[in-house]
Amino acid sequence: MARDEAYREAEQRIEAARQAGATELDLSGMELTEVPEAIAALTQLQGLYLSFNKLTARPEAIASLTQLQELDLSGNQLTKNERRIPPPAARGGGQGAAATNHRSLDSRYTS
Repeated sequence: MARDEAYREAEQRIEAARQAGATELDLSGMELTEVPEAIAALTQLQGLYLSFNKLTARPEAIASLTQLQELDLSGNQLTKNERRIPPPAARGGGQGAAATNHRSLDSRYTS
């Protein structure tokens, strides 16, 4: 899939997920070099699957995904430090998100 085509496809999937109120989104294997900023609007996401793309940095937009419980970044070109995901409170989740049982997302989903 061409870079621009993949990015447009990702934007379409993100919009469809927004409209459906989806709690999971799979953008795996799309050869994305970056994730559309529109993903930040999917604050209800609990699972985001970005494996086997061409990401070299953790998408900054995921910081607003305060409900995120599963994140798969495997098969990308991330540094070890980029694979670490801050706890919900550090992602702006406030009291409610900070009180949830947070587990390390990088131990299961590493490249």
